[in-house]
Amino acid sequence: MFPLQHGVTIDDLKCSEELWAMSNLNIYARDNDLPTRKSWRDLLSIHPQPLATPNSNLTRHDKFNSWMFLTDLCTHGPEYFHRSRSEIQEPEAVEQIPLVKTPIIATRAMDINNLTGGILDPTNAEHDTPEISQYVVLIHSDLGTGEQLQTAQLRRSIEATPWDHLQHVIYIPGLFHLKMACADAIWRCFIQPLAAREDETSLMRDITVLWPRETGTYCSKPGFRRMHQLVGSAGTCWRLDCWRVHVKSKNSSHSSPEEFAASEPSLDDLKVLADELAQRYIANYMLQRLRRQPTEERDLQYENSLFMNKLFLLYEELSYAINQGDIGRVETCIIAWIPILKATGKHKYATHMTNFLLNVHYIYPPGLQQAVKNGGKGSNHTVERIFLESLLVQAYCNAQTMIHKNFLLTHLTTKHSSPNMKKTFELLCNQLAKESPHSPSPGRNSQCTIADLTGKGRELMEKAVRGEIDEGDESTEAEEGRADLDDILVGLL
Repeated sequence: MFPLQHGVTIDDLKCSEELWAMSNLNIYARDNDLPTRKSWRDLLSIHPQPLATPNSNLTRHDKFNSWMFLTDLCTHGPEYFHRSRSEIQEPEAVEQIPLVKTPIIATRAMDINNLTGGILDPTNAEHDTPEISQYVVLIHSDLGTGEQLQTAQLRRSIEATPWDHLQHVIYIPGLFHLKMACADAIWRCFIQPLAAREDETSLMRDITVLWPRETGTYCSKPGFRRMHQLVGSAGTCWRLDCWRVHVKSKNSSHSSPEEFAASEPSLDDLKVLADELAQRYIANYMLQRLRRQPTEERDLQYENSLFMNKLFLLYEELSYAINQGDIGRVETCIIAWIPILKATGKHKYATHMTNFLLNVHYIYPPGLQQAVKNGGKGSNHTVERIFLESLLVQAYCNAQTMIHKNFLLTHLTTKHSSPNMKKTFELLCNQLAKESPHSPSPGRNSQCTIADLTGKGRELMEKAVRGEIDEGDESTEAEEGRADLDDILVGLL
């Protein structure tokens, strides 16, 4: 078992009756007890942007994007920039979960059939059990399990006792499964349409360089692991190409990153350029001006590249925030992803994440809100595995502690180094330099124009609220979010 941490107490979970009084499932709820209906727009104010400084008007997302541009250059760029990698500071946290060591309490499992009395009603006086019906139970799961829980609550809401109508169940969507949905949204946008694979600057052309033997897999059903690696590898090369184009526009003698490195710019100079890159080569309000120009003056492939950079960086920011435990940044990323998920046909994820954030910030009491944000873990093992390990957890902990104390092996690790992609990145960067996706060329056409997914998603959500659209059949969406071991491991990188 994992005990409560970060100042969360058992009393913070004692809010089952309070939440049930405000629940739409409660057939006896009074109208004045029901919360005011809120929408996605209300989420835009939960983490206000920090005040702009005289020298910078970058948003929180812009600052992260600038950090990514700078990190990629100092990690994968010319050797001169590698010396500055250790001097780059991490992005400022929005709301960081405190880092603590969580103790593990060993308990023994019992082989009791749930259908024959394994789960008992705690309100039944015949059983000598503590009163727990007033406490909520946090259940972390994927979308499919969450839907089953909510369906059970809906069907049992007319039952007589709190235990019978499952008012204690609080569903928390798993962030890793959200990450899988975001990767799938990128695939639906840039790879799934046949026309999106035809341009010289398409993402499919990058795949032919990075993984030429897996092009068929990427066209059909690549899965999370491949998409995660594609976003990381292709995104890095695209950002390096942005550096190439931008420094050349500043100084024509810097026609390549190597020539730019020969000028020995300082880290402060690089930071200024990274801020400019974050505002110029990522889709923002300026893109709307480009799209209002006459067709013969527009570069559709350049516009598509700005959208691709935006989604790649938004995915990178979500991954970074999850791995760092910056729950505030996670929430800001979710808010940005919701309309994108909606626009790419992942309506269920958009709806569930919207409702989840609205519940956390406008329904749950402060104590429960803190408990939900701090997260938790559950077991994915089989029943037999749980029975086996329940007896060995304490023995394993004791053995691990003894080894650490006696042999001082805390510096060892089983993590393997990342693959050396230097030559492959050079090939892709050369291809990007040839096709110039980040150099506007008036009149350049595209076989597939990428829509403004954020604007499209907002419009769809507003129409759905008014009941003007049918979201269609998404019966397979929950099943698509199942993760295997490879997905989980690569998601931690």
